[in-house]
Amino acid sequence: MNAFYAAVTGTPWGLAGFAALATTALGVLAALGTIVYEDFQPKGRHHRA
Repeated sequence: MNAFYAAVTGTPWGLAGFAALATTALGVLAALGTIVYEDFQPKGRHHRA
C-alpha cells in the first residue's frame, strides 16, 4: 500500500488524478445525501404523495 501511495503522490499526474477522483466521489456522495435527505422531508423536492 505504501508503494502505491508513493507512486500516486510522487507524480503530479497521479496527485491530480487522485484529487479529481476524491472530488468526484465527494460530489457524488453529497448529491446522493441531499436526495436521500430530501426524500425524508414532508415537503421535499422528491416527496411522493
